[in-house]
Amino acid sequence: MNVIQVVTVVNNYVQYEHNIENNPFYKNFDLVHFDNTIENLVVPARYNYFIDNFLSPDGWVMFCHQDFFVNEDLSSKLSGLDRNCIYGAVGTKSYQCTGIILRLKGARAFTIRKKRFFENIEYGQHLQLFDGDKAKIKLKGKKVKKPFEVDTLDSCCLLMHSSLIRKHNLKFDEKFDFSLYQADLSIMVRKLYNIKTKVLQLNCCHLGMGLRNAGYFRCLARLIKKYPEEKIAVTFSGISEVDAFRYFFANKDFGQEMESFISMGGNL
Repeated sequence: MNVIQVVTVVNNYVQYEHNIENNPFYKNFDLVHFDNTIENLVVPARYNYFIDNFLSPDGWVMFCHQDFFVNEDLSSKLSGLDRNCIYGAVGTKSYQCTGIILRLKGARAFTIRKKRFFENIEYGQHLQLFDGDKAKIKLKGKKVKKPFEVDTLDSCCLLMHSSLIRKHNLKFDEKFDFSLYQADLSIMVRKLYNIKTKVLQLNCCHLGMGLRNAGYFRCLARLIKKYPEEKIAVTFSGISEVDAFRYFFANKDFGQEMESFISMGGNL
């Protein structure tokens, strides 16, 4: 088995040491980390720097969060996989359904109209921390028996072979600073190179929930603007979040409100 490089951006060394550095299943891996405790560079910039300077000539790369870890032999899981695909522990696929758009005003909700939506289903069963409480670690996501094709992967864990990265000179879009860079990559490789993204079932745990903050919604809006005709599935969304964004962007008043909101965190 060729080398496995584990690449992590770190702003909490207690988490990193517990989940990655001292993980017995990683003892033969090449661990590469970037210290973000002083200079808080965007995650895609760190990953791109790794690709430009430290990428193995022939091996698997796992880009992962400091709060994510695998509890099994990853080498055996990767052995024999198609190197022309990108894999992840968690991913999302969209299915068309019918829903209702609601617009909130004060304490009242107004039904706008019925509309066809895409419902996002999360694949890749894993342990997930809820509400920052370790007592609320529970199973999340649908279990898959073999690599399962999805629309987008989650950023907690991305697995790709260095030969694929080199072949297409793959890079992350640094405009997606701390959110949705993996969704952008998933869509981009499918559109440009017909590369499939698949969930690989792992015995793993993600001790983070992420944040739906201004930065997240700014990146979501950017993703919609970048791929206006694409079906977009993101693991943070359930029914309609992306579709609601598209609907409200078309609404003049809400569009102005949203542009103002986004401008507080930076331009699209």
